[in-house]
Amino acid sequence: MPPSGLRLLLLLLPLLWLLVLTPGRPAAGLSTCKTIDMELVKRKRIEAIRGQILSKLRLASPPSQGEVPPGPLPEAVLALYNSTRDRVAGESAEPEPEPEADYYAKEVTRVLMVETHNGELGGAGEPGGGPPGGAGVPGPRVG
Repeated sequence: MPPSGLRLLLLLLPLLWLLVLTPGRPAAGLSTCKTIDMELVKRKRIEAIRGQILSKLRLASPPSQGEVPPGPLPEAVLALYNSTRDRVAGESAEPEPEPEADYYAKEVTRVLMVETHNGELGGAGEPGGGPPGGAGVPGPRVG
């Protein structure tokens, strides 16, 4: 081995030894990224959601237990809650499927009627019904 190759091997030997000692995570010792604390992320997310709820309620801070009146709820509040719950349940219920007869397209046939030579109506293209396609003027009446 040339001297420069030996020098390179001696420089890389500690790095290789480090990789051998940590077989499960060879790149962990070389990483400069911070690890994520999932508990911290979870707490921050809960705080953000709590803040959004308070802003929707137009409150600066959560109400304390002393501010909540004890006892049963007034009838007006219960009626509003029940009507809202029923409306939401009705909206979330699956709509009835449309019958298949209304789903598929229908075929429509248009038949043009023209006067025949003897004053009766006939379909275009039929015998005595005028020229094919319904074009032209009916002939004079024979009478």
